[in-house]
Amino acid sequence: MTILDYYQEQSHLLDPSLETMIEPVMKRLRKDIDQGQTDLTLVLFRFLYFLTKTRGFKTIG
Repeated sequence: MTILDYYQEQSHLLDPSLETMIEPVMKRLRKDIDQGQTDLTLVLFRFLYFLTKTRGFKTIG
């Protein structure tokens, strides 16, 4: 969260790295949800929330 706060003013600088950051998170979330595991799910959803807050839902989605 602290690192993403630095990008709040110039969030477009995250664009080259967004796919690399989101893809493993989504794979893990899908796996955990399918298996009914919730150990890391909340943390991963929070990470996605902070990315969306920083960059915007249209760019993330």
